[in-house]
Amino acid sequence: MSNILDDTISRLQEIANALTEDIKQAPAYPVEKPDVLPLAIASVTDGNGRADDASGVHLFINVGVDFYFSRTNLAAAFKQINAVIPEYLKRLGGDPNLNGTAATIVFPVNFEVGQALYGSTQVQMLSFGIMVKYREDPTPTA
Repeated sequence: MSNILDDTISRLQEIANALTEDIKQAPAYPVEKPDVLPLAIASVTDGNGRADDASGVHLFINVGVDFYFSRTNLAAAFKQINAVIPEYLKRLGGDPNLNGTAATIVFPVNFEVGQALYGSTQVQMLSFGIMVKYREDPTPTA
């Protein structure tokens, strides 16, 4: 499962990086200067699962895709945010199984906008909560 989940997160990151707003992938460590913004980070936030019967299990994993924008020019940050929201949602709609890494995205996709701290930099954040559904075969018991 971890490989499939890693592939899903990578695909969500690729979609974010392909946006026309020139989103950069997050570096391995928090940055100190806002000159590397905007950037996006995709990661698991939570999830749940259920066993239907002996034939399979459904996993519902929530992946957060957070976009960070510089607050140096707040009007410019909101202009970028307003462009990213519909474009990212359209791209998700065009690839609901995320290149085959998931059964499907569970729509609707939630998002919120607010201030955040990235490293020591005050940023404006757009955060998507994307529920991804997987169908897995059960693991046999011994």
